[in-house]
Amino acid sequence: MNLARSVSPQAIMAAAVLNANAKGASLDIESVSKLFLELEQEGIGLGEIALRKVPGGVYSDDAEAFVGRFLAAGYATARSPITFNEEGVEICKKIVEKESSKNSANLQAALSVLGISVPESK
Repeated sequence: MNLARSVSPQAIMAAAVLNANAKGASLDIESVSKLFLELEQEGIGLGEIALRKVPGGVYSDDAEAFVGRFLAAGYATARSPITFNEEGVEICKKIVEKESSKNSANLQAALSVLGISVPESK
């Protein structure tokens, strides 16, 4: 892992939620897991994220746990695809803002690799 270029996996997951929400696109755990694999392949560290191969791609229990916390709190619905309500989206914005305030360059590099844009808030 390249410690000089690392980013919070929670921020990546939150950014994926915001990006999908802004585009009106669907989001599932497998697509978030694929983002982790792409970052790993580009040398951007995410800490201890375990990815396992599944038919058609990869799967991350960390992404499942992230979504599970939102589901348990009532901030998302467990339909396929996963839908985050307004409160869930606001929490995701706060996660991304926090990461951006302390690790802006690495977050922007990671989002650039993934082709994700996060709408500016404020």
